[in-house]
Amino acid sequence: MPSKQRGDELRKIIKSIRDGTFKYEGKEPVTTNWTQYDHAQIHEMADYLDNIRDFVEEADRRIKERTPPGKRGPGRMRSIAGGTAN
Repeated sequence: MPSKQRGDELRKIIKSIRDGTFKYEGKEPVTTNWTQYDHAQIHEMADYLDNIRDFVEEADRRIKERTPPGKRGPGRMRSIAGGTAN
């Protein structure tokens, strides 16, 4: 439908609403089962946290794959700021 026709149709609807001749069939009010809603939200949050855990584990696995293993041996660990420890 071209925009001019849509505009004309909209004007007719607005005029009929203002005149009180617009036929409107109301809907029945919807009742919400809040217990069911709460349970759905809890399960959705659990799924969300599971997905985050999976992403973090996958990222950790990839980082470990790409990082060469450091030499491990007797003695103190290497110091990050000041070279090696003797």
